[in-house]
Amino acid sequence: MLQDETFAIYPNPAQNELQIFSSYTQSQGIDMYLYNITNQLVSKYYITTFPYTLNISELESGMYILSIHNNDDNQYFRFIKE
Repeated sequence: MLQDETFAIYPNPAQNELQIFSSYTQSQGIDMYLYNITNQLVSKYYITTFPYTLNISELESGMYILSIHNNDDNQYFRFIKE
């Protein structure tokens, strides 16, 4: 499980789903952006509840970057889609 103070993702590597966990308690949602390894935006999300299940079954195999933005800071996670 990759994690920092606020967010965690699991499993890594992943096949069909990526679980996103958070201790984030603010009532507003967060913005999340998914980039491929060449830094092209693949998709964006607005998440209001955790844990959140991200369906990655349509993604090609490879490395991706998940960028999570809340009011306080930006956090980045790399994961592998098998």
